[in-house]
Amino acid sequence: MKKFRFVLLIFLVLLAFPKTQASADPPYTTWALGPGGRLFMTQDAYIPVAEVDLPISGAEDMVILPDGMLFVADTGKGRIVQFNQDLQETAVIGKGVLQSPTGLFVDEDGMIYVTDAKKNEVFIFQPDGTLFKELDCPKEPLFGKTREFLPRKIAVDQRKNLYIISEGSVNGVVQMNMDGRFIGYFGANTATMSLKMVLQRLFLTKEQLEQFVKNEAASPSNIAIDRQAMVYTITAGTFPNKSIRKFTIAGKNIFPDTVGSSSFRDVHVSEDGLLVAVSAEGEIYEYDTKGFLLFRFKAKDQGDQRMGTLVNPTAVARYQGQIYVLDKDKNAVVIYKATEFANRVHQGVRLYMEGYYSEAKPYFQEILTYNGSFILAYQALADAYFKERDFPRALQSYRYAYDRQGYSQAFWELRNVVLQKYLSPFILGLIGLSLAQSIFQRVERRKRWLDPLRQWLSGLTRYQWVDDFVFLFRFIKQPAD
Repeated sequence: MKKFRFVLLIFLVLLAFPKTQASADPPYTTWALGPGGRLFMTQDAYIPVAEVDLPISGAEDMVILPDGMLFVADTGKGRIVQFNQDLQETAVIGKGVLQSPTGLFVDEDGMIYVTDAKKNEVFIFQPDGTLFKELDCPKEPLFGKTREFLPRKIAVDQRKNLYIISEGSVNGVVQMNMDGRFIGYFGANTATMSLKMVLQRLFLTKEQLEQFVKNEAASPSNIAIDRQAMVYTITAGTFPNKSIRKFTIAGKNIFPDTVGSSSFRDVHVSEDGLLVAVSAEGEIYEYDTKGFLLFRFKAKDQGDQRMGTLVNPTAVARYQGQIYVLDKDKNAVVIYKATEFANRVHQGVRLYMEGYYSEAKPYFQEILTYNGSFILAYQALADAYFKERDFPRALQSYRYAYDRQGYSQAFWELRNVVLQKYLSPFILGLIGLSLAQSIFQRVERRKRWLDPLRQWLSGLTRYQWVDDFVFLFRFIKQPAD
């Protein structure tokens, strides 16, 4: 009886406590860019909230629409699968038409564009899933008669121009219109030469050079496009700081050399310009619209199969502040939710990128209370102080941000303020002293007020050392005397 009462008492005590949701620390460490371009540990930016198994096999790509509809290129089963916001299957597209879809894009009108790696063709489906067009290798001479057309990834701009990643295309991204006509190449990478290659070209003959592998530019491996028609490409196997490129309409790369990976798999650009990329090692990188690294965390599965880890990621997307990563081996989508710290960073970055420096200042001041090494906060605060003409604080913040150009501009403005404040009174004082001296000299010539002083000074020249000292200045003034 006593034992029963004891167990009942424990049960009642446990019921008295409110229910809490079980949570655990993320299975990775988050890093942010700090002083000197080095990475420093920071607060968690994203935490895993779900891992949803999908009825797919070896999927290579996915797209999330603004309404939350998810499209997955089910490569292993040769189809496109559509899911609703609850990740429940709602439709299958391309069954019996596709063999190995690897690239996927859905435009604003709901048209679905698919690249097939086995058929080496591009398929366009209508929103209801019916086949609209089938595009094969371009026939235009500009494309090249002997060049292969191996479409792997695709993106489409608002003018319905197709940007196609063709495997092994050293000339860049293949541009086509909806009718399949070849427009041209776009955003080609540049070949890099090592010192060894330079020496070989200097000393080896043409016949000897032909025996070596040709030094050609690497082919882009994936593509994305933002709302401003800016095209982004990633190139696997290149230098980590040059693996992401952002091209203008004219084809000029404006993405800076930044911290990156040589094994990027996919890249996605949100409506507000935040860029997220995922690598084959399970690393997730987030950048602002200017290419500044905000966060990096590595969620590689080390065999413990913890939620939030990745085995073989192939695609990444963002929806309502959450990051979705498609895992090819898990046949699942891993979802990461932004923390409060990351939300504050995003809010500040959005205002800062839109030019609202003063409005963004409170966010970055708060961010520095979380992480004093977050270098972007110093840069944003420096620009805000500079805009507010608080040049002393701007000078200090630019120094913390390692921004030499900004520091130079703030120093020049601070010097300009000092000159404006003191230069005019100083010049007026010099003019006043000059006028007073001129008037005094004219009056003194008539009144001879300084004759006694002159006689006394002249009498001092009887001392040899005084005469030598006076001669020194007279010699400098009149060396010919």
